[in-house]
Amino acid sequence: MTALSELLTSGRFFDLVLGMIALEILILLGYRLFRNEHLVAADVYPNLIAAAGLLGAARAVMAGAWWGYVALLMSVALVGHVLALRMRWRARRSAGTTVTYYNGVPRIETIRR
Repeated sequence: MTALSELLTSGRFFDLVLGMIALEILILLGYRLFRNEHLVAADVYPNLIAAAGLLGAARAVMAGAWWGYVALLMSVALVGHVLALRMRWRARRSAGTTVTYYNGVPRIETIRR
């Protein structure tokens, strides 16, 4: 078995990605704390939470964990996704913009009042 297939089948891949997500959150929060400015928009945090929940659930399934634990992690991902959607809807409503699709490519248009 190759090293990559061992990494994927053992579930260590999920641990590695979860560790990178945690490191990214710590770097972003640390930068904000020490520099008092944001590197990225605040809407990235709910997406990171959702990704961590989904990866954690996948890792739990690979490990044969109890279904309640998997459901809990999926619920964390759902909360992250709902928060991200809520932030996008509020930002779009307050900015007076709308999204249209042209040949499958989204275009954001400002509504002039």
